[in-house]
Amino acid sequence: MRAVLRPHDRPMPGRQRGRSIIELMISVAIGMAMTLALFGVYLNARSGAVSSDTDAAVADSGRHALAVVGRALRQAGYLRQAHHDDSWAIMPDADFRSFDACLGGYEDPGAANPVCRNDDGQPDGFRVFHAVDIAETAGGPAFRTVAVDPARGRGVDCMGDPIPAPASPETANFAVENRYYVQAHPRTGLPELYCRGGAEGRAQPVVEGVEDMVLRFAVDWTDDAGGVRDMSADTLMRADEVPASAWSWSEMNGANASVRSRRVLAVEVCLLVRAPQPEPGVERTYTDCRGVRRTDRDGIVRQPFRSTIGARNHVGGS
Repeated sequence: MRAVLRPHDRPMPGRQRGRSIIELMISVAIGMAMTLALFGVYLNARSGAVSSDTDAAVADSGRHALAVVGRALRQAGYLRQAHHDDSWAIMPDADFRSFDACLGGYEDPGAANPVCRNDDGQPDGFRVFHAVDIAETAGGPAFRTVAVDPARGRGVDCMGDPIPAPASPETANFAVENRYYVQAHPRTGLPELYCRGGAEGRAQPVVEGVEDMVLRFAVDWTDDAGGVRDMSADTLMRADEVPASAWSWSEMNGANASVRSRRVLAVEVCLLVRAPQPEPGVERTYTDCRGVRRTDRDGIVRQPFRSTIGARNHVGGS
């Protein structure tokens, strides 16, 4: 006879167990905490890398800007080496002006005779005058009267435009005038260091991110014993404090007209350079080019760069 199993006599399957809602919530919370911690480490590392890249970019721009300004100022006054005369003199002409500057820059940088703003709150500007070499078919004092090769020795301004030949190349220089100033770019609105060349009157940025340019001039202001200047700086002046006569070459004393120099001996340059893009939350404290301690909270990294540049010196007889 076949036995019939009643429902309560049938074997029950093994009891199944799962996670409670509390255990699940705890697991999710632990996972989220670990994810947030790892994400924070990533953000810190990324922020450090971005900050390092920004600092490097600002430093590169600052060094380049100082090199551009320094090269321009060291060219100022290069003149009589390229001049055709019988004496092979290297002295500049009386009242020759090799560079000058404007406090606060220029009202119109493209004007034939630019007017200074004379605003100490605006970036300064400066002009540089010099000549370029004239290549001759032969060199040296004995050959100064040979014909000039018109295909060589023209030279260019800061825009790369060829310098126009003078009416009489044998008796005149290929003269250069370059103007340097800070101006906002018309498309980006960001400040940049500009140069305007004198050959064609064209201007363009030469270094981006230059927000301010402050110039101070070391001047041999007082005459020493016997009325002879000793070519040592007595004072530091702003551009508007330098008399017009101090920019020009003049006699060192009243007895020897062949010994000339200018009273402005050197230029202290400070350039404030900024990063092109802000870094949210970044605060930097620094002393700007005007000696003011600042803390910028706009997220833009700024750094001042300073240098002292000696002006070209032609002291000596012909």
